[in-house]
Amino acid sequence: MKESKVYILGAGCSYQGDEGYPLARGFIESLSAFATKISTDASKQRILKAVQETIDLLTRCKSGPAHASTIDQVINLILRHQCDNHLTATAHSKFPSIEQLRMQAVRKAKVATAACFLDKEEVARGALIDRYRNFIEHKILHDGGPSTSTLLRLSNSRARVLSFNYDRMFESAFYAAFGDSSLKEWYAYGTKVLNSGLENGGKVGEFESDRFCFLKLHGSIGLMCNEDNFGQAVRPISDFATWVPPSISDSTYFSDQPTWQTWREPLIVFPYEKDFVMSNANNKFEFRDYIKSVWERASQVIQEASEIRVIGYSFDLMDSKYLVNLLRKAEHCKLLVIQNRQDECDRIEQLLLDDEIEIPLRKNPVLF
Repeated sequence: MKESKVYILGAGCSYQGDEGYPLARGFIESLSAFATKISTDASKQRILKAVQETIDLLTRCKSGPAHASTIDQVINLILRHQCDNHLTATAHSKFPSIEQLRMQAVRKAKVATAACFLDKEEVARGALIDRYRNFIEHKILHDGGPSTSTLLRLSNSRARVLSFNYDRMFESAFYAAFGDSSLKEWYAYGTKVLNSGLENGGKVGEFESDRFCFLKLHGSIGLMCNEDNFGQAVRPISDFATWVPPSISDSTYFSDQPTWQTWREPLIVFPYEKDFVMSNANNKFEFRDYIKSVWERASQVIQEASEIRVIGYSFDLMDSKYLVNLLRKAEHCKLLVIQNRQDECDRIEQLLLDDEIEIPLRKNPVLF
C-alpha cells in the first residue's frame, strides 16, 4: 500500500466572490439573481418555479422560529416535519399527501441548486480554473512530467481527494489541463480516471484501490439519478472531454411522461438525507447505493492516509460529525493540516480539540 495524502475540499475552494460559487450564507442572493436571469426564458419556467419556491422557503425559515439560514438547514427542517404548515398552506392542490409535499419541496431545492450552479459554471470556470489546475498539477500529478500519460500519472499518484462540493471545478480543470489522448476511451468518473465510484452506464460503487480517487461526498451537479426496472442508475448531463457550457432547460429535470424519467433527480445529497440513508439499509432512497459506497471508500482512504489536508471546509455542525468520525479512524495519519482563514483555522482547531481528535495539527491560513 502506498503512503497516501488525502485532500478534503470544502466550499471555500470554489468561492471567488460573484465569479465563483456561493457560500451557504449567500445562497438566497445567488438564487434570486438566477431567478431574475431566467424569468423571461420560456424553456426554464418550471425551473424558475422551483427556484422561486425554494427562495420563499429559505426566506420564511430564515425569519422563522428555527432560524434556518442555509439550504442544508432548511432541508433538515422539511424532513423533520417542521415546515409542514407552510407546505400545506402554499400547496397548489389539496390532493398531495404531506409526505409528497415534503419530497416535492426537497426535489425542487435540488433542481434549483443544480440549475443555479450549472448556470454559474462557465463564469466560475474562468475565475477558478487556474487555482484548481495548479492544485492538480502540484499535488495530484506531481509524479511524472508532461511526457507521461495522465492515466499513468494518476495511477502512480499518492494523492486522494474527497470533496463536499456539488460543483465540477476539479473535473473541469483536470480535463482542460491534462485531458490527453490516454483519457479518451474512458468515462471521467470511472475507475480508470477519477475513480469516483461511477461507471459508464450508470453503475455505482466500484473503485480501484491503491490509486488516485476523487470522491464527491454530497454528489454532484451535472449528474442525474433515477431508479428504474434495472435498479439505480446515474447518467451524466455533459462530458468533460469536449467541455462546452452546459445547456439546461425544463426538459433536463422534468418530464410530462408517466415513466421513470418523471422521477429523475440531480445527484445532490443534502446532509439530513445522508443520515436517513446511512441509518436504514432497506430504504428505497434514490441515492442509497451511491452514498453508502462513496462514504465507505472515504473511510478506507482516511484510514490509510499518512497526511490529511482539509481545505476550505468549515466543519459545519450539521454535517461535520461524519468527517470527525472518519478522522478518528486515521490511525496512520502523522499530520492534519487545516487550510482556511485564520479565524476559521482557530475555530476548527478548538472544535477538533473538543472532539478529542489527537492527530498532530497544523494551521495554514492559505487555500490552494
